[in-house]
Amino acid sequence: MLFTELRTLTIKLLKKKTVKNYIEQIEVFQDDFNALLNWLKSIRFL
Repeated sequence: MLFTELRTLTIKLLKKKTVKNYIEQIEVFQDDFNALLNWLKSIRFL
């Protein structure tokens, strides 16, 4: 089940049009786990 969740998350990340710089966004998520959780909630993943 973990693989399917990661696959779904990856698809949603790639479909997100407001994210202009994927590498920068990933760095933000690595530095700030709360930002990741908030973003996942904003795209209704969580």
